[in-house]
Amino acid sequence: LQTMRQRFRGHRGAEGSATMVASDAAESGKLVIEAKNIEKSFGDLTVVKGFSTRIQRGDRVGLVGPNGAGKT
Repeated sequence: LQTMRQRFRGHRGAEGSATMVASDAAESGKLVIEAKNIEKSFGDLTVVKGFSTRIQRGDRVGLVGPNGAGKT
């Protein structure tokens, strides 16, 4: 484990940025977040494009992919 920590210590890449807009609205009930047409790129490499979802209170969400794929 120690060897892996030393090997990957500098592996973490630069963090990106996101723009979010929040507005006043009536209570949404169970709705936690609604995201529409999300896109994420690392330089010229687009890893997510056109992703939309609704997450409601109590939902379990997981993001699956290989190590180093940009899930964070």
